Amino acid sequence: MAALIPKKYTLALFFSAIVGTFLIGSWHVRSLERQLETVTSQTEATHAATIELLELQLVQLHRATDRQLLDDSKALWRPMLTIFQRAKEVRQTFDEAVAGDYDMGIRCAFGPRFTREEVYHWAADREMEGFVTDLTNHLRDYGKDYDLHPDDIEFRISRYNKELQQFQDWDWDELEELPRDLAVDLVTIDLLTLQFNLLEDLASMHAGRTIICDAFFPVVSANACSYARGDTLRAKVAVGSYSTNLNPNNVDLRVNGQRLHFNEDGTADYISIVRQPGQQTLNTSVKVTNPLTGIVQAGEGQFTYEVR
Repeated sequence: MAALIPKKYTLALFFSAIVGTFLIGSWHVRSLERQLETVTSQTEATHAATIELLELQLVQLHRATDRQLLDDSKALWRPMLTIFQRAKEVRQTFDEAVAGDYDMGIRCAFGPRFTREEVYHWAADREMEGFVTDLTNHLRDYGKDYDLHPDDIEFRISRYNKELQQFQDWDWDELEELPRDLAVDLVTIDLLTLQFNLLEDLASMHAGRTIICDAFFPVVSANACSYARGDTLRAKVAVGSYSTNLNPNNVDLRVNGQRLHFNEDGTADYISIVRQPGQQTLNTSVKVTNPLTGIVQAGEGQFTYEVR
């Protein structure tokens, strides 16, 4: 017959098993917590690097645009710098919301349950919506000056609003369940990404807007158009140039008041029947409107010839 284990030993073994299970469970929980801390730390580092990169890209884009628009040929595009400044103000306001310094008047729109620590995502939503509205109004006011077709203006505005809608499609309840620092990082990354996409598109409107003289031809201007044997011919020989992309409507070339039409090679033909003998003069004038600045430059000249 098997020996019976005393009751006190049975209880001791039972409690030892419970304690052992508890210790093993506690060790496992601590191990999971350490793994979670490691993953969280790595995620925070990744978010910080992403935010730093996006902020740097925004600053560089602003500086590059500001520098390029210093050129007088880009004067018509300088108003877009106000949108870059507006974007900077939005980022500053969002930072204030994250710090708890956002204007709490916004609570009236969303109810009293939001604290200063929770209102940052609503601030991001509200400020970016205002930014896209300002950008929309800017394009409608200056789009023509930026050489945009009305259909292109409306297409861009529609795309901007779609991108804003995607930004606003956050599940705010789910966002509030995340650790606050993680949630702030996610909203910050989305806000900076949206701003960069919108500003990059705006800056692209002035890129490549230059007048390049890409066609050339010889020009000969003689001191007379009628010579006798033994006379000396003196002529100025130069290189004429023009832009094949220049709109002929921006050039007003006239001979004796008659406006000439340009050929595909950038030249214009003047035809007149000579009637009066003797020395004759053609009065020429030209007015060129710079499509980039709107500045009109004018010049005049004369061409003398003799009819025998």
